[in-house]
Amino acid sequence: MIEQELKQTIMIVDDTPINLQILIEVLGDEYEIVFATNGRDALSMAESNHPDLILLDIQMPDMSGYDVCKAFKSVPHMDGVPVIFLTAMSQQEDEVVGLKLGAVDYITKPFNPDIVRLRVHNHLELKRYRDERARHALLDGLTGIPQSSCVR
Repeated sequence: MIEQELKQTIMIVDDTPINLQILIEVLGDEYEIVFATNGRDALSMAESNHPDLILLDIQMPDMSGYDVCKAFKSVPHMDGVPVIFLTAMSQQEDEVVGLKLGAVDYITKPFNPDIVRLRVHNHLELKRYRDERARHALLDGLTGIPQSSCVR
């Protein structure tokens, strides 16, 4: 029996319904999509949905994407989740701020769906490799048995 690979989960955080709709159409066939329309909902949803990647707008009414990114990066199990800012803020200074906060990429609106699809794919592939390496680091190289966290 062939084991079916689970779809990776993308969380989209954007307060503009048309952006959500387009991104769901562009990415929904290949990935599991969850979305939030504000930062506070995104933070609470991330706890239960464990996204593999976050597409994050910066300009939102209750909490900026910058603040949401800071909050994600302060939680140990969320720190390794790649964040891509997808925003209308197109100044280089804005991009610098986003990348300094820990985002892995920065895409400006209006966006090209093919570019978004390819960048998402590339970052999710990198995350899959990082996750696999982390799992293998916990296994004994000779036996493949999980190593004890405490060796005495």
